[in-house]
Amino acid sequence: GILVDSKAINNAKDAFELNMNDFSAAYIFEQSKTSDQIAIENIKMETSQNRDFQKAWEKANGAMDCRIPNGLQREHMVAVYTYTTPWGFSGIFNDAVQKYGVSDTVYAENFKFKAYHYLLTVALEKLPKAGLKTSYRGIKDTAYGRKGSEIRFGFFASSSLNEKVAFDFINKNLAANTLFEIHHIDGALIQDCSYNRTQQEVLIPPYRVFTVGASEPFPYGHRISLTTVAKRKGIHVQLETGESGELIVRRSGSAAVMASSGSLLVTALVFVSG
Repeated sequence: GILVDSKAINNAKDAFELNMNDFSAAYIFEQSKTSDQIAIENIKMETSQNRDFQKAWEKANGAMDCRIPNGLQREHMVAVYTYTTPWGFSGIFNDAVQKYGVSDTVYAENFKFKAYHYLLTVALEKLPKAGLKTSYRGIKDTAYGRKGSEIRFGFFASSSLNEKVAFDFINKNLAANTLFEIHHIDGALIQDCSYNRTQQEVLIPPYRVFTVGASEPFPYGHRISLTTVAKRKGIHVQLETGESGELIVRRSGSAAVMASSGSLLVTALVFVSG
């Protein structure tokens, strides 16, 4: 049944239901040397269009000193470091992932972080995973869902191996918070490439699927247990350039999705297991 009683839901101003978030940009970018180069060549253009992004990227590029795993370029790791900086870019980026994920066409025309989206996604796929470890995510809102249902966060969700860190992100003056206890298979361990390494961060991509488990109260709200399932639900895509040099996203095995091109109009996301 529903994990939070109806009275608690009605009293919580920002209560929301956990679901599959089908209209987020849950793209699983397929890495290639060509796509790597395209993303790296275009990242400067993307940062120049957003002051917060530019500040975060430049600070990260100057401070990033983490090891670069085999198969990745420095820019992949700068993308990870950028996400962890404290100047608000991660929120801007995640808002865009959710707002412009309603269709391929909307994403193509309005999403301004395609190169960054590629670099971050590829990096998270290559980085060490949390394995059987548990991470924790605290939010100031009341979340509810059905036990046994499958859900996705629908954005890049931060969590920590340290439960105390998750408590820093809740409002201890209210009892309307949610603490997620996340049992992992492959959330990405990014603490070694983070602005704040003490947070022991595990970053979860938007296509990662969880099963909702038990819920129990704690002094500031309630805890919900989530367990990663083996499958992923997202769209396998490739990053390319169009005839005019614009960035385009191509579904694997299909035509490219280009802004205002008229060559392909996609009005709904189709999710595939990966």
